[in-house]
Amino acid sequence: MKLGLKIIITLLCVLVGFSVIFFGKNLLNNKKSSSKNKSKDNKVDITANYNDYVVATTDTDIYNKKLKKVGKISKDAKILLDDKKSIKDKYYKLKNADIYIKYDKVAKSDAFTYENEYKTYKNYIVYNENIKTKDNYKLLNVDNTLYEINNSDTYNVIIKDEDKYGIEFNDQLFYIKNEDVESNVENTNSDTAIAKDIAVLNYHYTIDETSDEGKECKQTICMTQTQVDEEIKYLKDNQFYPVTMQDLYLFLTGKIQLPEKSVAITIDDGWYLARMIAILEKYQMQGTLYLIGSLASPNDYNSQYLEIHSHTWDLHTPNVCKGSHHGGGLLCLDEQVILDDLKKSRESLNNTEVLCYPFYEYNARTVELVKKAGFKMALAGGYKKAKPGDNMYAIPRFELGNYTTINEFINIVN
Repeated sequence: MKLGLKIIITLLCVLVGFSVIFFGKNLLNNKKSSSKNKSKDNKVDITANYNDYVVATTDTDIYNKKLKKVGKISKDAKILLDDKKSIKDKYYKLKNADIYIKYDKVAKSDAFTYENEYKTYKNYIVYNENIKTKDNYKLLNVDNTLYEINNSDTYNVIIKDEDKYGIEFNDQLFYIKNEDVESNVENTNSDTAIAKDIAVLNYHYTIDETSDEGKECKQTICMTQTQVDEEIKYLKDNQFYPVTMQDLYLFLTGKIQLPEKSVAITIDDGWYLARMIAILEKYQMQGTLYLIGSLASPNDYNSQYLEIHSHTWDLHTPNVCKGSHHGGGLLCLDEQVILDDLKKSRESLNNTEVLCYPFYEYNARTVELVKKAGFKMALAGGYKKAKPGDNMYAIPRFELGNYTTINEFINIVN
C-alpha cells in the first residue's frame, strides 16, 4: 500500500514537471513572440515623414496637446511643423500652434511659396483688436486649405475684409469668416507707428551718364543711375518698407495697416530699365514696372524685386486724341479697340488687375472702360500722397526727374 502510494506520488510529480516544462516553454515562446512584435513596432520610424514643410495626404483629424481630437484638416493642406523635439507619440506638432497631426498623414514637401497677401503680410501692422471665434469655426486661405476646429480661439487681426478677417495660424495667413466670429475685443497688440498716407514714386528712365545713353536720353525723366541710387539708398538706410501693388490696394481700401515708413516705387514704360533693376536688387527694395506690352516681353525683366503690371498693350502713343496735353488713345478711341488692347495687356501679365494710365491722362469714359476691362486699381499723377478713401481709379503719384534734388526727395517720402 505504501509502495503503491509512493509510485502514484512519483508519477504525479513527473506529470507536474512535464507540465511546467511544457507550459513554461509556451510562455517563453509567447514572450519572445510578443517581444519580437514589439521590437517590430518600435522599428517604425516616426521621423520618416518629418520636414519643416509637409502636406496632408488625406482629409484627416487634428489633435490638441492631450491628443484629443479637436477638428479636421483638408487634403493637400500646406503645414509647417515645429522642430523634431515636438514629435510625440507618433504625432507632429504644427509650428506656432498647439495642434498635432498623425505622422503618417503627411508627406514631405518643398518650401512653400506664397502669392498676393501671403507674400508680404508679415510686414502689415496688426490691429489693436482681437476676434474670439465660436466653438466651431473654419480657417481658409487662397490655396483652399481648410481647417475645421471644434473649440473657441482668440486671434490678432491682420486684415479686415468685408466678410472676413485675416489672421495668422501655423505661420501662415488664414481667413475666418464673420459668421464664425463670436465677438471683437480691443487689445494692445502693437505700438508701431502706422502710415496715414503713402508716397507713390514714379520713375521712368535710369541711364548711364557716362555712356551714349546720356547723349540719347535728354528728357527730364532721364535720371542718372547715380541719382536713382542715392534715392533708393536713402529709402533702404532709413528702413522704408517698399510696398507691392497688392499692399497698396489693401491699404487704400482700408483693409490693412502699414508701417509709417512705407513707400511705393513705380517705373513706367520699360525703356532703360536694366540699371533700375540692378539698383533695386542691390538694396533689396521692391519695385513695380508698368509695362507697355508691345514694347517687350515681361520675361525680359525677370527679377524677384520687380513686379509687372499694365501700361496698356499699345496705347502709349501721343497726339491720337484731342483735348489734352498728350492725347493718348485711352481718351477717345473706339470702345472695342480700347477693351481689346486692355484685354491683351492683362492676359500677357497673368491677368493683372492694376493699370497705369499713359501720360497720366484719363476721363470719365476711360475709367468706365478700365473697370469694364477688369482692373481694380489705376494709377495716375497728381504729385501728392495716396491715402485710404482715394478714388481707386485715380491713385496719385510723384513724378521724379533729373531736376529732383535729394532734399526734395526726402521731403516727398517723409
